[in-house]
Amino acid sequence: WYLALLMAFLMVGRRAALPERCTLYKVVLLANITLLALTGILQLFYDNGKLLWIRESSQALRAIGPYVNPNHFAGMMELAVPWLLGYCWWRFRKAGVQAFKEPQAPIALGAGLLCMVAGILAASKMAAALMVAALLVLILLSLQTVRSRIIAVLVAAVILTGLAVGLRNTELVRRIDDFSSATAGNLGQYERVVAWNAALPMVADYPATGVGFGAFGHVFTSYVPPGEPGLWAHLHNDYLEVIVEGGLVAGLLLLSLMWLYWVRVYRVQFRGSLTSAIAPARLGMVLGLASLTVHGLVDFNHQIPGNALMYIAIAAIALHRHAGDES
Repeated sequence: WYLALLMAFLMVGRRAALPERCTLYKVVLLANITLLALTGILQLFYDNGKLLWIRESSQALRAIGPYVNPNHFAGMMELAVPWLLGYCWWRFRKAGVQAFKEPQAPIALGAGLLCMVAGILAASKMAAALMVAALLVLILLSLQTVRSRIIAVLVAAVILTGLAVGLRNTELVRRIDDFSSATAGNLGQYERVVAWNAALPMVADYPATGVGFGAFGHVFTSYVPPGEPGLWAHLHNDYLEVIVEGGLVAGLLLLSLMWLYWVRVYRVQFRGSLTSAIAPARLGMVLGLASLTVHGLVDFNHQIPGNALMYIAIAAIALHRHAGDES
């Protein structure tokens, strides 16, 4: 699995070095995500409990499009929202209202809002929080003056307050309330924290090379505390799961690759300086990647083939910056 993702990363990275192919990749990827968002919204309102209205789901969760878990559907939306809205903003900043006379800006705005609505309706607590955080960072780093940033923060606060009121009776707010009630302010009682604590002895027992990739679900049954569900296919923490399955060798390799990658992205996309305003299209792409990277701390989006492949493709594209292209 990791070898396949590495090969995909290298292939897309090599092809994206050509400007025309890089643009084609972006158009196809964002079209796919937008179509997925539209399908998800339709299924949320016209749902028969099946995957794509056709196939029975193997889990008790509400299916959205091809996803049996709405959290992973929302994870895909995280990748697109800051990128699409950042691109629309870049077109507007460059040409003003004239930008909306061409199809690119209206399409990007409509698709970005569609993905944001789909992500919120999927009722993933983490995805909703990360999308909001990504958009706030996008605004703050893309504006050119302190005054405009202060105004933007105030406007964002008003909008967020309105959203909080408008979403009061939605599934997302109910899930947040259920989470608060279940933990009672003690995150140690959260089922995922319990599982992470239970997995730590696995690292101590198999420190160098882990229990083996793909073996987590089989070995973990011997470490689950009494009274907890014994069936865990994934640890809901991609990074800890890599260490459990691949040991400290895999953990150090992953940490090194992440460090090298983000340093390279910083140098390629931001020219080594964050003191001036950054092109919102480029920043949005990186923020989408950062959102799903952070989301990996509490979920397993990178174990879902569609999400992992989309993440890898966008990550490879982000390593290139072509003259005159800020998308």
